[in-house]
Amino acid sequence: MEEFDSKDRALVWRITGGRTRALLGGADRYVRDRVKDFRAAAIDLITTTPPFTAAMLAAEQRRLADRLQRYGACRDSTDIWHKAGLPDPDRIDDISEDAFLAVPRLPGADHDAR
Repeated sequence: MEEFDSKDRALVWRITGGRTRALLGGADRYVRDRVKDFRAAAIDLITTTPPFTAAMLAAEQRRLADRLQRYGACRDSTDIWHKAGLPDPDRIDDISEDAFLAVPRLPGADHDAR
């Protein structure tokens, strides 16, 4: 297993950042970088989060297996964005928050079991 070089912030964010998680379905929502937006999303999600059950866990495992099948050979998120056919995939990290919020989630991300 390789480790991240913490000096390469762009790589770390492409792999584990909020935009990556939001597009793949690993985050329930992406919000603008403002406390009030985060707070509003957190309050909304508290009231809409489904219960944690065995069925939900099994569905999540299937979703993750499907994601691995689709994107497991990709080296980082830019490769995933290309493979998924996102518009202007090399610029996802550089676009404004408003532009990012208009980018569609990847196939399978909306079937998030959570």
